[in-house]
Amino acid sequence: MVSGADFAPDTSWDWPKLYYAGTVILRMSDRQFWHETTPRKLVALLRVHNEIHNSELKQNKQVFGYIDQVL
Repeated sequence: MVSGADFAPDTSWDWPKLYYAGTVILRMSDRQFWHETTPRKLVALLRVHNEIHNSELKQNKQVFGYIDQVL
């Protein structure tokens, strides 16, 4: 007889991070995340999100300095 103790836990997926990315960053519902999204789709959506987010950061780049450098 085989028990659950005979198998090593699957550590290849960081489910808390993936869940956070799907539900907080991409604003998916629980149902969308667990039932309607594949890992491939999730990774593709996160890549697009990062490309857009990084592009916006570059465009809105603010230069910070000290007040005496401005006056």
